[in-house]
Order: sequence, then C-alpha cells, then structure tokens
Amino acid sequence: MIFAHMPGTTARLETDDQLKVRMDWWCVPLPNDHTGGMTQGDRGIIFERPEHDGITATVSFFAFDGKLVALGTDIRDDTPDKGALTTTLDQCRARDMQWETDGSCVHHGEFTYHNLDKNTRLCAKVTHRTGSWKRNSYEEPLTHEEGDLFCAYIPVEQDSYAYAVTPRGVSVGARVVSNTSAYQAILLDDGTLMAVFHEDGVLVIDGCAITGRAKECVITTL
Repeated sequence: MIFAHMPGTTARLETDDQLKVRMDWWCVPLPNDHTGGMTQGDRGIIFERPEHDGITATVSFFAFDGKLVALGTDIRDDTPDKGALTTTLDQCRARDMQWETDGSCVHHGEFTYHNLDKNTRLCAKVTHRTGSWKRNSYEEPLTHEEGDLFCAYIPVEQDSYAYAVTPRGVSVGARVVSNTSAYQAILLDDGTLMAVFHEDGVLVIDGCAITGRAKECVITTL
C-alpha cells in the first residue's frame, strides 16, 4: 500500500521516511467543525471541510444506485514546496485494467472510474510493490509481501475535482450541476437533486430554486 494514495483522499505524495517524521500520523484528529450528511432510502450524502498539514478543501460524496460521485473544490495548500498533491480514487491489488478510447474513464476489476471534470486529468497505473504487514502495524510480524498494485488518481493541478465510481461498464447516470465552496450538487437522470449547502443561499438548477441553510443536505425531485 502507498499511504499517500488512500482512496477518497487528497494528500501530499510523501515517502515512508517523510511520513515517519509524524509518528502515529494516521491517528491525528482532523480539526473540522464543518461536516455532516444524510440518507434517504439507499441514497446518501456526506460532506466536510478537512484541514490537515496545511491542506484544506471542501468535499462532498454522493451515493446512489450502487454508485459514488465525489466532488472537491477550494483545495488549498499552504506549503506547496513540500510536494505535489494528489486525489486518489482507489488503490488495490492489480487485475485487468482497460482505458476507454477517449480517456474519460478506466475499467479495473469490477469497477469503472470516471472523470467528470474535463479540466482535470484522470491517471491510472500499475506498479510492482514489496513490503511487510509490519509497515501497517507495529504489532504485526515482519513478513515479505510482493505484488502488483493498481492506483487511479487525479493530480491536483487546479482547486477542484469531480469523479465517479460505478460498477464496471455502467454509466454514471448523473451530472454535476454545482461544485463551488457554497454549493455542491449533482442531478440524477431520474430528476433527483442531491445537494450540499455549505452556506446559506439559493441554488438554482434548470429553473428550479432550492433554498438551504449552511451545513444542510437536500435530496429532492425537481
């Protein structure tokens, strides 16, 4: 496992030696009073504004029909000289990887990873890795593990991203209608709006006005 490529995170690309400087870094609590979520049947939303190691962002995750859409915006890095940032979609043992000819998505195993923001680059790679379970936990014995690792990621070259994870070969079935620090929202093909209000305001989608308060989630049919 590459700790800098934890699925669903935006993190600095650091080596093990750099990470060891911060002992128990994986247990450091994230100072964050802007978080929440909701569920409605088999659909749900979670959101937060994480702050850690000089990196801040506004992120929302929308789950529906066995799919996931992730939106991130207002990504800021107070110490860019410490290394590049990457948003990771997934990391797992490598299986069969296949790109769509237009580069908009990559298939791997049972899933398809879609890039929903044409201004960002979706990347995927397979690397041969060696290691030991002791690297993950001091309580584990020293062993030798070896294998190929698949990783799908988006380099942070601007302050936002949008991606989806679906069963392999299945379309997203939704479009991004807002990805700002005030509102993050998607509109499903069946007319369902899933939205997060990070600030008080009115979100206008296809002529419909939805009013919300800060830190409020909405799932409604337009």
